[in-house]
Amino acid sequence: MAAELWVQPTGRLDEVAGAALEAGADRVVTTPEEAEEVASVGRVPLAHREGDTIELGDRRARIVAIEDPDDQEQARKLAGEVDTLVVAASDWSIIPLENLLAWTGDGTDLFARVETADEAEIALTTLETGADGILLATDDPARVHEVASRIDREGGLLELARAEVTAIEPAGMGDRVCVDTTSLLEPDEGLLVGSRSAFLALVASEATEAGYVSSRPFRVNAGAVHGYALAPDDETRYLSEVRAGTELTAVDREGNTRTVTTGRAKIERRPMLLVELATDDAEGSLVLQNAETIRLVTPQGPTSVAELDDGDEVLVHEAHEGGRHFGQAIEETVQEV
Repeated sequence: MAAELWVQPTGRLDEVAGAALEAGADRVVTTPEEAEEVASVGRVPLAHREGDTIELGDRRARIVAIEDPDDQEQARKLAGEVDTLVVAASDWSIIPLENLLAWTGDGTDLFARVETADEAEIALTTLETGADGILLATDDPARVHEVASRIDREGGLLELARAEVTAIEPAGMGDRVCVDTTSLLEPDEGLLVGSRSAFLALVASEATEAGYVSSRPFRVNAGAVHGYALAPDDETRYLSEVRAGTELTAVDREGNTRTVTTGRAKIERRPMLLVELATDDAEGSLVLQNAETIRLVTPQGPTSVAELDDGDEVLVHEAHEGGRHFGQAIEETVQEV
């Protein structure tokens, strides 16, 4: 999933904070004295810095400068003791970020304090996962947009598998959810949806023209209200719970991901289809509206459910096996059929 972006203005406070707001930065890091001036720019999400500590409500981050092996050892000791470890280095090319990523594990998020977009890219692409976030220290508003663009591009890669359609049949009338996002989606981009949280199929956006129906590139007709949809941080949301402001994960057929925000969700009663799928390792299903404009993403691109046949292949994500508690993966024995 996309890394977080925190921006620490080192000059031109109003301009940099404004750029952070425009670029969708997660936080602007300020001293208490700077906070009032930054707040005048707009509803900017703030984090307060005192020395090497950053306070974010119930989260606390520590900044550690790393110049030599002793500094690395200090950072290692903090792993697991703070919510977020922010690593600052004068030369990112010689810092073994792989070691830091291994030390932090699941208990502590690792952020990199950078000053350029190239430094941010190093931090984002180290190992398969990269840093959890970037703290950009800058007095240049343009640099904020550049780093935000890099983060969006490196939003994360999700593993997709090919699943065979084993059955597709009418499923009576049901309540389905149209998710209208605040982003323009590509034709082969959509949402991962399914009746099992561990087996989600890629439902395409309505960016493709369909005869008498104009394209709606911001929309995904995602399926029945009971379905799960993938959200950031490997969480899921019931489609019935999606509403304005809900963040979901958009995915394309290459597995590239980005976070999109729901602008509107529409629930309407429509004729439905049950689509059953299987890979070599698992089975799953989803219930979609029975309409030509509804498409699943295949290895070749979006295909209408009206044209799908048994034996065709579509793209799915086989996720965490176990339970979900308020959308978060937990270890427990559970069967969803």
